[in-house]
Amino acid sequence: MILEGKSYRLKFPWVGVVNRSQADINKNVDMIAARRREREYFSTTPEYRHLAHRMGFEHLAKMLSKHLETVIKSRIPNIQSLINKTIDELETELSHLGKPIAADAGKLYTIMEICRLFYQNFREHLDGVRTGGDKVYNVFDNQLPAALKRGPAEAAVDATHSILKDLVHKAMSETPLKQYPALRVEVGNAAIESLERMRDQSKKATLQLVDMECCYLTVEFFRKLPQDVDKGGSATQSIFDRYNDSYLRRIGSTVLSYVNMVCATLRHSIPKSIVYQKRLSALLNEDPAIMERRSALAKRLELYRSAQAEIDTVTWSK
Repeated sequence: MILEGKSYRLKFPWVGVVNRSQADINKNVDMIAARRREREYFSTTPEYRHLAHRMGFEHLAKMLSKHLETVIKSRIPNIQSLINKTIDELETELSHLGKPIAADAGKLYTIMEICRLFYQNFREHLDGVRTGGDKVYNVFDNQLPAALKRGPAEAAVDATHSILKDLVHKAMSETPLKQYPALRVEVGNAAIESLERMRDQSKKATLQLVDMECCYLTVEFFRKLPQDVDKGGSATQSIFDRYNDSYLRRIGSTVLSYVNMVCATLRHSIPKSIVYQKRLSALLNEDPAIMERRSALAKRLELYRSAQAEIDTVTWSK
């Protein structure tokens, strides 16, 4: 720079140092002796005597340490913000994955709690707290009368059964069952088997009502039929009018009883059908990918919390 006639403004003050010569290195002069000779040089040399307190490796080390401390302190708020944000993200994902089952003693309780949540979720769908239950009532109000007029009455039972199966799958996807594939399969199979069994029972009861109506006609019917014909009315129309008032209500009541029976049976039969001691561990076997992901997240979270604690405990000199 001197030969080229250029000058540069320094961002920080300059510091003169005396390096060990090759001869000192060959003589194995240690750093303590080298620093002592450096201090003597700056304090005895006329050109540097007035700057001796700002010269040497010791002063340079203090300056660099001070500068490094200032830079670190200026970066700490951003580092803390990044660490806190990452910790929140890791905790959220770990919460979504769920806690691992640590001991056999808690496995039965865990399964019962998951089954309870499944039943509660399924019930909320039927009661209108969640979407889906309105479809069942639509079967009673619209599809049942239409099915009776154009064909078999059990069509309403089949329609209700289809809706309930959809609600079972929806309830399973909205509960911790998704964390345990084996348990999810068992609960799903038990629920569907219960629905199938109760559908057959409800269909049988519904058809019995139809058979009873077909085999027995009241005296009032015979008395009213000629009057309707004399008035120009249709006997067939009279039958459907009577069905719309009484018969449809009885059919609808049967199907509604089926829905209520589904809820009660799911609450009690599903835990009984899937929970027994020999299979607890198998039911709570998680997806290996989920277990591996949880372990990795837990390790990262531990590291970030350790870093957070280190930063919080550091006392910076003013």
